Amino acid sequence: MNKIFIVSHTHWDREWYLTFQHFRFKLIKLIDNLLDLMESNPRYKHFVLDGQTIVLEDYLEIRPENENRIKKLVNEGGLSIGPWYILPDEFLISAEAHIRNLLIGMQVARRFGEPMMVGYMPDPFGHISQMPQILKGFGLDSFIFTRGMGDELDELGTEFIWQASDGSQVLAINQPGTYGDGASLGHECMAPPYSQIEPDMNLARQRVSDIIDRHKKYSDIQAVLVNNGVDHLEPQPELPEIIESLQKSFPENEFFHTNFEHYIETLRKSKDKLKTYQGEFYQGKHHIILTGVLSSRIYLKQLNYKAQTLLEKYAEPILSYSLAKGLCAYPEQYLTYTWKLLLQNHPHDSICGASVDRVHQDMVPRFHQVAEIAESLIFDQLSAIIPNHDVYDPGATNPSLVVFNTLPYQRDEIVQRLVKLPVEACKDHITLIDESDNSVPCFITHIQPEPIAWDFTIPNQITFDQQMARYSQATNYLYKPGTSKEENQDGNKFNIVALQFKAESLPGLGYKRYFLKTGSKSESEKWVHLNSENFIMENELVRIQVFENGSFDITEKNSGKTYSRCHIFEDTEDIGDEYDYSPSQNSQTIHSSDIPGQLTVVEETPISVKIKVELELDLPLKIKSNRKDRSHERVRCFVSTTIGLEADSPLVKIQTIIDNLALDHRLRALFPTNVKTDFCFADGHFSIEKRDVKIPEKDFSEWAQAPLGTRPQKNFVCVEDGQSGFGVFNKGLPEYEIFQSPEQNTIALTLFRSVGWLSRDDVLTRPSNAGPSLATPEAQCTGTLQFEYAVMPYSKSLFEADVPFHGLRYQAPPLVKLINHPKSSADDAGSSLLNISRSNLVFSAMKKSSTGDGIIVRVYNPDSKAIDAVFASDEKISNVFLTDLAEKRDQSIKLTSRHKFGILVPPAKILTLEILFAKI
Repeated sequence: MNKIFIVSHTHWDREWYLTFQHFRFKLIKLIDNLLDLMESNPRYKHFVLDGQTIVLEDYLEIRPENENRIKKLVNEGGLSIGPWYILPDEFLISAEAHIRNLLIGMQVARRFGEPMMVGYMPDPFGHISQMPQILKGFGLDSFIFTRGMGDELDELGTEFIWQASDGSQVLAINQPGTYGDGASLGHECMAPPYSQIEPDMNLARQRVSDIIDRHKKYSDIQAVLVNNGVDHLEPQPELPEIIESLQKSFPENEFFHTNFEHYIETLRKSKDKLKTYQGEFYQGKHHIILTGVLSSRIYLKQLNYKAQTLLEKYAEPILSYSLAKGLCAYPEQYLTYTWKLLLQNHPHDSICGASVDRVHQDMVPRFHQVAEIAESLIFDQLSAIIPNHDVYDPGATNPSLVVFNTLPYQRDEIVQRLVKLPVEACKDHITLIDESDNSVPCFITHIQPEPIAWDFTIPNQITFDQQMARYSQATNYLYKPGTSKEENQDGNKFNIVALQFKAESLPGLGYKRYFLKTGSKSESEKWVHLNSENFIMENELVRIQVFENGSFDITEKNSGKTYSRCHIFEDTEDIGDEYDYSPSQNSQTIHSSDIPGQLTVVEETPISVKIKVELELDLPLKIKSNRKDRSHERVRCFVSTTIGLEADSPLVKIQTIIDNLALDHRLRALFPTNVKTDFCFADGHFSIEKRDVKIPEKDFSEWAQAPLGTRPQKNFVCVEDGQSGFGVFNKGLPEYEIFQSPEQNTIALTLFRSVGWLSRDDVLTRPSNAGPSLATPEAQCTGTLQFEYAVMPYSKSLFEADVPFHGLRYQAPPLVKLINHPKSSADDAGSSLLNISRSNLVFSAMKKSSTGDGIIVRVYNPDSKAIDAVFASDEKISNVFLTDLAEKRDQSIKLTSRHKFGILVPPAKILTLEILFAKI
């Protein structure tokens, strides 16, 4: 006898082919009707509100008077809410964003009652390998999903044990007939007006019979899930009568109108006979997987990267530093608000860039607001940490540059900052002195006259690049008519100077101060050398020769291996849509290999060299109306690429700006690696994913969507052969592909895709529409686009070469601020709040505990070997607890001193600690 579990639900896309406000209008009606139905008809037993709690907040903003009605239904067991805040795209948001999604989702749910303790994720376009460990960290031991399976469904069945790489396991249930297989039972239309059309019991019986038959194909467990709901579908009022009729028609089965937890409890009884699977799900045998969302509307991915980085790697660590030092209270509610604002951009149709233009227009100010709040919090806390932070007088005695390292590792970095100095001072030599009175080599890379006013926003920009952008704006628009560039409003003469120096031994989560002085020039060693005739730059680790087409040869000096003609642009038509890339029938690819450009040395100091390449890509304007060819009409797209090398760094940093005037195309940067291997390693979510390079040679004609070569990444992707390797890093560019030839593997980094439709039915890489066919002209991404990425050749393995650590360094450079000399009594320069001895133990987060009094520190071990790490602080530590991801204390960690403790981190483990500092 089968037990048939009918679970009523709605899948709520907060924004998609309609805007948030359009969909919220429908949401209000849905929940209004749901409350009335469940209160008036006790036979209507249960409804699942899509596993996300943001719908409650959206509803109660308009209907606050109904909060107690919702609480009553939740506490009586009739309404399931949570555990997530939103249903995200799993690959396009950060690992830490997944943690906050559950933390906040459960906090919101507990305002009404207990959350649904099921990891319900019906519609994301694939699933990350560490999801079981994330779920178990919140006490969730099950997972229900639809997309992502390939041949695994035939091998595992619909119910199996999904195991993370650390051994964490959850009971996983795939929905092979979609999360809407039982929607609108008794109706042909998925969303009929239930009050006007009587259900056809024959249709209901046939649908349930088909679901039972499909279940038998993939499972021998006598528990069948029927998903009574789909996108934006209201509850079906006549369902109790339909279930009663089904029970009579199928007397050998037992029907329940129930919840997912009841269904899963039944499955647990058969858990011992289930097979086990380890790894990610990113295949499209049974449901389209839509890999093109990795590069749709790339500006959204870049804004998200910036916002996440500001929160995770700057604001929260600095706020934690201030709290641990006893300097300021922690603005927990403000940060929760900011995280919610960011998470509102993370639903799968939103961050994927797969919605109408108006939806994504709404997303951009949310991203900007997150960045603005994070930057405000950062500067406010720096004011508390370093007195006189906001007051800078260029005439002050010994003004100082403060370099703050927000990562918990000691490191050396090249830093750069704009400062305002008197013209007379610039005629002398500028020197820097550290706290130990040692001379620090300091170099001026730019001297420019000040505009009409030293805009007070320029000193407070987070990065040097932001300073330069703000300064350029000032110089373009703020000159006083009739006044020379050298003269400000008061007639005083100042210069804007870009200072560059090497900050060595920056303390982990701490800062050092350097004092500006004028005086005699001190001789300094040359760490980066330039041959300007052949455009060759090199340091002790690598040698790069740049060519006029924008490509370069790079030699890793330890192995002597050279990687030739890296960084060729590849442009191909794209007749796809926001969901998927597609070539045309008569595909045409254009490379920059034979395009001559102009080479210029734009920066040369003993510690840094930058070479700019300017060229024009002559591209077809668009695709032809037949969508089979690219047009004959051409446009010339200006491309400017700056390639830089710094002292003691193996990274070659690249900035590319393109004026995109073309439509319907994809632009990528190609890096031939000269490495022969069948695998690549991509930075993932609390993991480094080892993936096959080649797509299997098999018949995919029966698949819902055949695999493509493009795959997701976070900070980097590498190929290696045991002797040497090559990595490509990125800032907000989540798509890569590996081309394999007999000689080597080439890494293709997608810079952007230009498309004009939400969805189409003539895409060659997908058999059908993925959504409504609506024009989205802003998805063409025309205009000026800017990209940052880097490459790193290395010897041996990525762990021996510290690739994850270099990825973090590239992601989060130190902060640099110019201030007057602080009072010595308040000076804490040089001390470290937290230093981790092993850089391959990757830092994820530092924040105040939401349940205790300490500081939460989260790291993870991406290696297959255990890491024995020492955590040290210059602050006194009272206690340390191991916690789960929900920040519930598990066990106490023994201190080796009041300032130090050690811990052995198992392979692939996400480690969350609560550290109680004495001053908190």
